[in-house]
Amino acid sequence: PLSHEHHDSLLLCWKIREGIKNDIKPERIHAYLIWYWKAVLKKHFEKEENLIFPILGIKNSLIQKLINQHKEIELIVKKDSINKEEIQKIERLIYHHIRTEERELFELLQNEYI
Repeated sequence: PLSHEHHDSLLLCWKIREGIKNDIKPERIHAYLIWYWKAVLKKHFEKEENLIFPILGIKNSLIQKLINQHKEIELIVKKDSINKEEIQKIERLIYHHIRTEERELFELLQNEYI
């Protein structure tokens, strides 16, 4: 299920890039990000932090990196307003965060625990 949610969030990244390419106002993209945060990302992050991350331990450097990215994503989304550059930053952050989880975290867990 987490990988399916990652797919949905990669689609979010694509929508953000398309919005920027089509000169959609940052306020409109930000409103969508806020909705997506409440509907998907917040719950997704909670699942990872409560169910997946403890397997490797909170002190694991990869887990620390991912938790810090969760916090950074949340801080940007929850800002009162964000500009085009911050929207581009959050899109890249979400994209790279997902790729790190899929390519590093999930691979590590599969090799070590399955």
